Amino acid sequence: MDRAAAGVLVIVGMLIAFILGRGYQVAHRAWADYKDAKARVPLLLRTFWAAVRAGLVVGMVGLLYLIGSVYLAASGAPKPTPSPVPAATRSPR
Repeated sequence: MDRAAAGVLVIVGMLIAFILGRGYQVAHRAWADYKDAKARVPLLLRTFWAAVRAGLVVGMVGLLYLIGSVYLAASGAPKPTPSPVPAATRSPR
């Protein structure tokens, strides 16, 4: 085998090693990310359900407010009347 063929084989070998090493690096990083995401799922689920419960509570309070307002308006509750204000009149001269 001459030197040119050996050089080409070395370069091809380095290229294959680089591609395999890069593939291993990507797979290793993906596995680490998967383990991290798997560990976070319970916390994220608790946070999600806490937000859902908070939204339902706010919605129920708003609904009760609206129902109470409609009931109060329909029951003929006394309407607030403005307090009398002294009228300014011109004095005749």
